Amino acid sequence: MADAQSFKHPKVFYMIFMLEIWERFGYATVIAIAVLFFVQGIGLTNSQAFVLFGAYSSLMYGFIVLGGFIGDNILGAKRTIVLGLLVMLVGYLLLGFGDINTVYWAMALICVGTGLFKSNPSSLLAKCYPTDNPQLIHNAFTMFYMAINIGAVLGLFFSPLISKHYGFQTSFVVAAIGMVLALVTFAFSKNSLSHIHTAAGKRALNYRYLAVTLISLVVLVYITELMLKHVLYAQITVWIVSAVVIGAFLKKTSEQVSVQRRRMILALILMAEAIVYKILYVQMQTSINFYAINNVEHSLFGFSITAQSFQSLNPFWIIVMSPVLAYYYMKSKDTRFGFSIYNKFAIGMLLCGLAFISLYFSRFFANDEGVVSAGWLVLSYGLQSTGELLISGLGVAMVAELVPAAMSGFAMGMWFVFLAIGSMLGGHVASLVSTEGEVLQNDKLHTLISYTDVFLVIGICTLVFAMIMFSSTKLKAKLIGK
Repeated sequence: MADAQSFKHPKVFYMIFMLEIWERFGYATVIAIAVLFFVQGIGLTNSQAFVLFGAYSSLMYGFIVLGGFIGDNILGAKRTIVLGLLVMLVGYLLLGFGDINTVYWAMALICVGTGLFKSNPSSLLAKCYPTDNPQLIHNAFTMFYMAINIGAVLGLFFSPLISKHYGFQTSFVVAAIGMVLALVTFAFSKNSLSHIHTAAGKRALNYRYLAVTLISLVVLVYITELMLKHVLYAQITVWIVSAVVIGAFLKKTSEQVSVQRRRMILALILMAEAIVYKILYVQMQTSINFYAINNVEHSLFGFSITAQSFQSLNPFWIIVMSPVLAYYYMKSKDTRFGFSIYNKFAIGMLLCGLAFISLYFSRFFANDEGVVSAGWLVLSYGLQSTGELLISGLGVAMVAELVPAAMSGFAMGMWFVFLAIGSMLGGHVASLVSTEGEVLQNDKLHTLISYTDVFLVIGICTLVFAMIMFSSTKLKAKLIGK
């Protein structure tokens, strides 16, 4: 049994904790109103907005593998973090001060900036913990995931209120302020990171590499702007990038010794399972969000709120459940009550399925106007958010546990490539629920049936998939020699 000292988090954990809070605050401030902005701001239909949001999210995640590669091999993780924050800052400012013609350019900048940033803080954090203590890693990344959601709950709750009273552009400027605070946090705390590096970060800055990287990013922003205007191009790109990345991962896997090879195969299986989780997650900003707009009472615990602010229930539950699960991971270490990483994924998927089943049952408690209590959203978000913690919250911990440290940045980027696939597919799933709903939005009884019918199908499919995940636990145990 490890002693108490081995459970103490290093100082760098708290610096990255704060860095993620501010970056996620900016991200969530935009995400909270993105789909509504696509409909009201640039005149898309609900279906078009859902598919565009899926493409926007998938490109963000798809570019994360590029950020991981640059952090591992070209600029170093810390320099790539700063570059990503600066690119996002420009994107948010362009949304705030630009006109309708600059929206896609701003979104392209945000996609590229997020890709540069996202995998590198978790890559640095993974280097702070011994790989032979998985429960400590699970504890650290669960608390790290809580930091992400502290920023998110602020952005998701207040952004709809700000946009309602002061306009969409004001919310986008607030998102830019989040990037400034992240940069300030990094600047004042960089000494705590002085002893932690990726391979490229140990070397002096190569200005030739920097110039090539910046030119490449300018080209990438231009291409991304075209893909967002033509979503089919974005979808094709995600599939091509995914195929290339998976091929590279399989090649690296084949080069490992037998024990490590099996562990990497398990990591690949778990990443593939996360696609389903991400399809479900995208529904929070799309189909569930519009269900809240059309068919849920706009009050919570007696207080009137905007419908979009219900999205803040997701990070709220994450914050509540993160310390509970982190505590359980430590207490269940080396006991029969501890769960393996693959069983945690399966339990998480089961909870996500139940979340959608609960939304289906809400239809039977609607009033005569087709409106249901906000309590159903509280329940659904609670189930899905706990499931999220068991899957996405442990995703980067899974990579740190199963993949060699030398390729952690690439592997974490690959984890996000799988999430990109899920985001893209999630937009299409959400569009199914909007096809009839947008025609008769004022008919709440119609939208109640339209939305909940699709939620039932999603819930059943997810529960079946969870059962498949549970049934494969023996195979997964063999892959890591248990």
